Amino acid sequence: MKIDFYSLGNPWDPNLWSGTNLELATTLKDFGVLRNAYNVNPDLERGKFERIVRNLIYFRFNEGRIRFMKAHNPRYFNALRDTALKIYEHNSKPDAILTIDAVVPFSGTPFFTFQDLDIATILNIRMAGKKTLFPIFDLHSINTLRKRQESQLNVYAKAKGILVASNWIANSIRSYVKDPGRVRVVGMGHKFKPIEVSESLLEKRFERPKILFVGKDGMRKGLDLVVSAFENVQEEIPEAELGVVTDYEALPAKLKKVINSNDNIRKYTNISQQNLQDLYLSSSVFIMPSRFEPWGKVFFEAMAFSLPVIGAKCCAMPEFIIDDHNGFTIKHNVDEATEKIAGLFGSYGKYKDISKNAVKVSENYTWKEVVGNILNIMDTDGK
Repeated sequence: MKIDFYSLGNPWDPNLWSGTNLELATTLKDFGVLRNAYNVNPDLERGKFERIVRNLIYFRFNEGRIRFMKAHNPRYFNALRDTALKIYEHNSKPDAILTIDAVVPFSGTPFFTFQDLDIATILNIRMAGKKTLFPIFDLHSINTLRKRQESQLNVYAKAKGILVASNWIANSIRSYVKDPGRVRVVGMGHKFKPIEVSESLLEKRFERPKILFVGKDGMRKGLDLVVSAFENVQEEIPEAELGVVTDYEALPAKLKKVINSNDNIRKYTNISQQNLQDLYLSSSVFIMPSRFEPWGKVFFEAMAFSLPVIGAKCCAMPEFIIDDHNGFTIKHNVDEATEKIAGLFGSYGKYKDISKNAVKVSENYTWKEVVGNILNIMDTDGK
């Protein structure tokens, strides 16, 4: 089977969608099934599409600020669709097509959409008067989101398979599509090779506690809760350190002031992959209690380095974080976060067991495992 991969941007760009496009395209290539990988972003087109996209910038007044919008304008997704169909029409046809996100409904070739979130989930949150803390979703009108959902439903209706990372999103989509059996959970991979765990490494991590947070959208990912919990942990373990990888400038001024005033908090922005790898290796525990999290690849990256992980009791996180096994899930509560962090350093035996289990869990979510699942589904359902 030969597959064409349609990416919303340069599929070989490591910075696109947390590197997912690159990692997926590379793994398809390693399996020997990738025929072509196409960038359907109309920004690359000259002439008509370039003028359309350039003129799509508009603004909305939200929370006392003028917000300039572009990338998620419905017309932009129409341009993505038209670009993809143009590529499809002018090239020979593969055995099957795999797309990132559901924006292109192909006809004539079996196609599968791979994603970690659906618009219906966003709409349900917004209709309840709540926020996702995703600016790209919270700053758009309900009407705009409904138009996007209509487009997504059109793709779902024509796709041979709807491939999603979590049961959380799978159950959402199954509740409103005509054929729930086409919705398949495949997980999502991570790029790091699981480490071999040594006793000396675990002892060092246990004796010198270093807590790590990695999340670009700090407030959505629960950084404020983490910082407050860390201050409490310091009262019990004064030598503890907290590493923060985030978009620091996007944080509220009050939170930045707290971070700057604590000498045991290290902040990192625009970190290289090598430096991130070094941080995982030198840390003791990973925490990211997101308020809204479609998946959370960083949890699996952290587990690949044998780090116990702490997430939130919401969204997909309880699917892969098993309490007292590879980490803990918590409510958005500072005291509970404090208890779980400090508790990990109360017993070396418990810390060692959870650390070793974390590596085992990460091995089920490598790109090799995920793409193997995808190819089995495409081979079976695409006929």
